[in-house]
Amino acid sequence: MKKSALFISALALAAALTASLAGCQAQKSPEQLIKESLSAQFDEVKNANTAAWGEEFGMDDADFADLGIDSGTFMAGYLDGFDYEINEVIVDKDKGTATAKVDVTCKKFDEIFAAWFGDYMGKAMSMLNAPEEEITKLAGETLMNTVNNTTAKTTSCELSYKKDSDGKWAADEKIFKAEIYRAMGLESLMNDSATPANAA
Repeated sequence: MKKSALFISALALAAALTASLAGCQAQKSPEQLIKESLSAQFDEVKNANTAAWGEEFGMDDADFADLGIDSGTFMAGYLDGFDYEINEVIVDKDKGTATAKVDVTCKKFDEIFAAWFGDYMGKAMSMLNAPEEEITKLAGETLMNTVNNTTAKTTSCELSYKKDSDGKWAADEKIFKAEIYRAMGLESLMNDSATPANAA
């Protein structure tokens, strides 16, 4: 199985979580604005209709279809246990900066890939003479088994915000993305040399 199926789902989820804070409403405090924006972003993922995940988040089901599964089935398994808690938002009005401390609970993609790859390769070694269709089916079955049996873990994240010259608050996208990637266990997977390009 190509690693792209795992990447497609991971990056679609990361994109949904790292959208910038839209704008400023004068009647609300920075703390309120940031909390509402974070809740909207995380709730979109937490409450997503996984059956329509591909259409909603622009994912291509082709790689998953090759494995005998679909993106909705995969994401339903991955998002099982997904949650978040906004602990506090600290605003420095003089500097025009803010930090949101958020606990993100989710399954980590690096753990999923490592566990799946070991399970799949161990079983595939005894099927060297099997038809390609059976090998591919095994990849899909072991992937879903791994996803469903992976436990979500909580990571404490610090997300930075800045107020621009127009008085609008926006996330520091570089820091935001790095923190979300860390929570999702995407750091090592983003390095192509860290894992094989193909698993089947």
